[in-house]
Amino acid sequence: MAPTGIGVSSSNPVIRQVVTWLCLVAGPVLVGVSYFPIIRAALQQQPWLLATFKEHYAAIFGLPSAALLSFILVIVFEARFDNIEMEIFNVVKFRGASGPIILWVLCFLSIASAIKLLW
Repeated sequence: MAPTGIGVSSSNPVIRQVVTWLCLVAGPVLVGVSYFPIIRAALQQQPWLLATFKEHYAAIFGLPSAALLSFILVIVFEARFDNIEMEIFNVVKFRGASGPIILWVLCFLSIASAIKLLW
Protein backbone atom coordinates (compact mmCIF):
# COMPACT_ATOMS: atom_id res chain seq x y z
CA MET A 1 0.00 0.00 0.00
CA ALA A 2 1.48 3.31 -1.07
CA PRO A 3 1.43 6.28 1.29
CA THR A 4 -1.28 8.75 0.40
CA GLY A 5 0.41 11.81 1.88
CA ILE A 6 1.09 13.45 5.18
CA GLY A 7 -1.72 13.32 7.69
CA VAL A 8 -3.88 11.04 9.72
CA SER A 9 -5.61 8.12 8.09
CA SER A 10 -9.36 8.38 8.45
CA SER A 11 -9.64 4.60 8.81
CA ASN A 12 -8.23 4.65 12.36
CA PRO A 13 -11.32 4.85 14.62
CA VAL A 14 -9.37 5.81 17.76
CA ILE A 15 -7.81 8.86 16.13
CA ARG A 16 -11.16 9.78 14.62
CA GLN A 17 -12.83 9.68 18.05
CA VAL A 18 -10.03 11.71 19.65
CA VAL A 19 -10.30 14.39 16.96
CA THR A 20 -14.08 14.42 17.27
CA TRP A 21 -14.03 14.88 21.05
CA LEU A 22 -11.25 17.46 20.77
CA CYS A 23 -13.40 19.50 18.36
CA LEU A 24 -16.50 19.14 20.52
CA VAL A 25 -14.62 20.38 23.60
CA ALA A 26 -12.44 23.00 21.90
CA GLY A 27 -15.36 24.68 20.06
CA PRO A 28 -17.27 25.86 23.14
CA VAL A 29 -14.01 26.70 24.95
CA LEU A 30 -12.94 28.86 22.00
CA VAL A 31 -16.32 30.59 22.00
CA GLY A 32 -16.05 31.23 25.75
CA VAL A 33 -12.57 32.72 25.38
CA SER A 34 -13.64 34.84 22.40
CA TYR A 35 -16.67 36.24 24.23
CA PHE A 36 -14.85 36.90 27.51
CA PRO A 37 -14.22 40.63 26.79
CA ILE A 38 -17.87 41.04 25.74
CA ILE A 39 -19.11 39.27 28.86
CA ARG A 40 -16.85 41.39 31.05
CA ALA A 41 -18.13 44.60 29.44
CA ALA A 42 -21.72 43.37 29.83
CA LEU A 43 -21.18 42.70 33.54
CA GLN A 44 -19.91 46.27 33.89
CA GLN A 45 -23.11 47.38 32.08
CA GLN A 46 -21.38 49.67 29.65
CA PRO A 47 -24.11 51.60 27.82
CA TRP A 48 -22.66 51.28 24.31
CA LEU A 49 -22.55 47.51 24.67
CA LEU A 50 -26.09 47.23 25.99
CA ALA A 51 -27.39 49.29 23.04
CA THR A 52 -25.47 47.08 20.61
CA PHE A 53 -26.87 43.93 22.26
CA LYS A 54 -30.41 45.21 21.89
CA GLU A 55 -30.02 46.11 18.22
CA HIS A 56 -27.84 43.23 16.98
CA TYR A 57 -28.38 40.33 19.37
CA ALA A 58 -29.01 37.83 16.56
CA ALA A 59 -25.80 38.83 14.79
CA ILE A 60 -23.66 38.88 17.95
CA PHE A 61 -24.81 35.59 19.44
CA GLY A 62 -27.09 33.89 16.92
CA LEU A 63 -24.83 33.56 13.89
CA PRO A 64 -21.72 32.37 15.77
CA SER A 65 -23.91 29.90 17.64
CA ALA A 66 -25.37 28.71 14.33
CA ALA A 67 -21.87 28.21 12.94
CA LEU A 68 -20.78 26.24 16.01
CA LEU A 69 -23.94 24.12 16.02
CA SER A 70 -23.51 23.36 12.31
CA PHE A 71 -19.89 22.36 12.93
CA ILE A 72 -20.87 20.09 15.82
CA LEU A 73 -23.59 18.46 13.72
CA VAL A 74 -21.19 17.75 10.87
CA ILE A 75 -18.52 16.35 13.21
CA VAL A 76 -21.01 14.11 15.00
CA PHE A 77 -22.55 12.86 11.75
CA GLU A 78 -19.15 12.18 10.26
CA ALA A 79 -17.99 10.34 13.38
CA ARG A 80 -21.22 8.32 13.53
CA PHE A 81 -21.72 7.51 9.85
CA ASP A 82 -18.07 7.59 8.65
CA ASN A 83 -17.91 9.46 5.32
CA ILE A 84 -20.53 12.00 4.33
CA GLU A 85 -21.55 11.66 0.69
CA MET A 86 -24.43 13.49 -0.98
CA GLU A 87 -26.10 13.38 -4.34
CA ILE A 88 -28.53 15.99 -5.64
CA PHE A 89 -30.94 14.82 -8.35
CA ASN A 90 -28.30 12.44 -9.78
CA VAL A 91 -26.55 15.49 -11.21
CA VAL A 92 -24.18 16.77 -8.54
CA LYS A 93 -22.27 14.38 -6.26
CA PHE A 94 -20.32 15.42 -3.19
CA ARG A 95 -17.72 13.01 -1.86
CA GLY A 96 -14.57 13.27 0.22
CA ALA A 97 -14.00 16.65 1.82
CA SER A 98 -16.79 18.34 -0.13
CA GLY A 99 -19.53 16.33 1.64
CA PRO A 100 -18.93 17.78 5.13
CA ILE A 101 -18.38 21.26 3.72
CA ILE A 102 -21.67 21.25 1.82
CA LEU A 103 -23.48 19.77 4.83
CA TRP A 104 -22.03 22.53 7.07
CA VAL A 105 -23.15 25.21 4.60
CA LEU A 106 -26.66 23.73 4.38
CA CYS A 107 -26.95 23.48 8.18
CA PHE A 108 -25.62 27.00 8.72
CA LEU A 109 -27.86 28.56 6.10
CA SER A 110 -30.96 26.80 7.41
CA ILE A 111 -30.24 27.86 11.02
CA ALA A 112 -29.34 31.41 9.96
CA SER A 113 -32.52 31.72 7.90
CA ALA A 114 -34.55 30.43 10.86
CA ILE A 115 -32.92 33.07 13.06
CA LYS A 116 -33.76 35.73 10.44
CA LEU A 117 -37.38 34.56 10.21
CA LEU A 118 -37.84 34.48 13.97
CA TRP A 119 -35.97 37.67 14.79
